[in-house]
Amino acid sequence: MMNDKQRATNYELRATSDERRVTDEKIHHSPFAIRHFPYLILALAMGLAIFLRFYKLGEVPPALNGDEAVFGSGALQILQEGPVLSVEGQGGAGVLASYIAAFFFALSEPGKMALRFQTSFFGVLTVLLLFLATRALFLNVGRVANLSYKDLPVLNMEQTQANWLGAIAALLLAVSYSHATISRISFAIVHLPFLELLSVWLFWTAYRSGKRWHFILAGASLALAMYGYVAGFVMPGLFFGFVLVNWAIETRRQGDKERGRQGEGGTRTRSGFFTRQGEVPNYDTSAS
Repeated sequence: MMNDKQRATNYELRATSDERRVTDEKIHHSPFAIRHFPYLILALAMGLAIFLRFYKLGEVPPALNGDEAVFGSGALQILQEGPVLSVEGQGGAGVLASYIAAFFFALSEPGKMALRFQTSFFGVLTVLLLFLATRALFLNVGRVANLSYKDLPVLNMEQTQANWLGAIAALLLAVSYSHATISRISFAIVHLPFLELLSVWLFWTAYRSGKRWHFILAGASLALAMYGYVAGFVMPGLFFGFVLVNWAIETRRQGDKERGRQGEGGTRTRSGFFTRQGEVPNYDTSAS
């Protein structure tokens, strides 16, 4: 009786596996596969971001405000006198906004349109960077790297879920009233979300790859964020806190691992409540 039940269970499992394989093949070969939908949403988000941030940019808002005038005059000062450490009236903002405005002034005629074009440009890029950063944070790279070809459905699901999260986040930011509004005005704070997301994306890439040049790029982005706006000074502390907590937890995990090796009966255990992204703790024991 037991063997009959086991055979029936195995048959059901094989049938379920075959159904999943057939379903995945249909999805994989479909011209409008589900895994492609996030990219369509991203394209929609980018289109909306461009429209909301560039439509009638020279007319709305109708005139420059005080902050725009400060950074515009700072940009002209940089072009006329060369590099400066600060511009008059910048307040809590950094000088980076004036350097960026000076670059766009050098490419075109200085004026209201050129001054606002650069913030709208960075506002659109921020939407794209939010997609990339969100996807990087939620894609379980370690798990995906350990999958074989037979696990292709799981691999596709991992990537699709991360893409969905990134696309939805990008769409929400694209239609955000506050972000669209400040992106149409030459405020120094517009560059900060861009640099913050760039830092997160580069740092997470560096954390996973371990490559030195990834860390260098992440550090450069963090440094620029501090020159962009006063709130950028908080970012290095957040990254340092993450590294410190990660180091402490990894140290404890290694200590638990060493104590497990020296445990009774020569058994080896591997424990710990934190692992690197994608690394799943193995709580099984085996004879050494």
